[in-house]
Amino acid sequence: MKSLALSVLSATLLVAILPGQAPAQDPAPDPKAATKKRLTGALKKTASLSDTAFTIKWGPDKKANKNNPFAQMLGQRTSGNVRGSWHDGHRTLKFGGKEKDELLFRDGRMLARDDKRDWCLRSNHWADGNKIDHIPDPQSLVQQLAAWPLAVTNRTAGAFNDRPVEIISVTLNEEQVGELFWSGSLPEALATSQANVFRIAQRLGGGRAARAAATPPDVTIDLAIALDPGTNLVHEIRVRAWTPNDGNNNMGVFVIGGQVGGAAEEEEEEEEEEEEPDENTPLVYENGLPKRPRKKVSVANFTLTLKEHGKHATTELSDRQKTLLR
Repeated sequence: MKSLALSVLSATLLVAILPGQAPAQDPAPDPKAATKKRLTGALKKTASLSDTAFTIKWGPDKKANKNNPFAQMLGQRTSGNVRGSWHDGHRTLKFGGKEKDELLFRDGRMLARDDKRDWCLRSNHWADGNKIDHIPDPQSLVQQLAAWPLAVTNRTAGAFNDRPVEIISVTLNEEQVGELFWSGSLPEALATSQANVFRIAQRLGGGRAARAAATPPDVTIDLAIALDPGTNLVHEIRVRAWTPNDGNNNMGVFVIGGQVGGAAEEEEEEEEEEEEPDENTPLVYENGLPKRPRKKVSVANFTLTLKEHGKHATTELSDRQKTLLR
């Protein structure tokens, strides 16, 4: 009987050590799990607040396109500069530029005015009737990011307006890229290339043929999100978009006609020339954004800065605005 028991025990041990038969182990813990949780919490908290002010700037990256005359020519047409605030039920936008465009969104309606026209009812058009290429909605952008399992790639300590912050780096997946552009959370100018313009022309000329589902833009999107570890609020989201130039050295055609809405402010100092990173080496991060090779790509930036979280006073509606919103 004892011999039988020993035989059974020996067989059990032998099976346990056979290749491919090792006992199941718990997966290794995600070393970035705490960072991801903290980031999601900060995004959700920030998006949930009303009465928050913001500034947004976007446009082509000057360092990447400084030797490209075509890109420089399009720079003003593909840049934007806006400030505003979101509140419970409405949003205000004031654009840079000589027209001094303003937009107000409330109860599903949009009002517009400029330096020559008083408030008037509009939908996706400026007060002068021109079509608007991008209408920023920063609260929606933060809400979308908060709803996703973001791929954190790096984290570092930094400073924002003399305040210590944690800068968390994220690279979006293809589905997330598509959602941000198709929802209007990011301007299409960040991702449109010459090949995309050609495909748009093909679709417009396709008659009444069955409509195929669109594919997400061929663009890599990196984010650097600065959050205050003390208040767990997001203070800045910097976006960098890398779009292939389809084998040539021309910047993609971002806008055909129309008006973007105020050129981004000029940088005071031009950045120094730096060595092109090797695509085969690990990414190096600078202020939260990876330094990728810039050859044969169009590079564009988008920066959302948040302030007065939950404390920005609302503006009283004028009699004309109240009449138009009824």
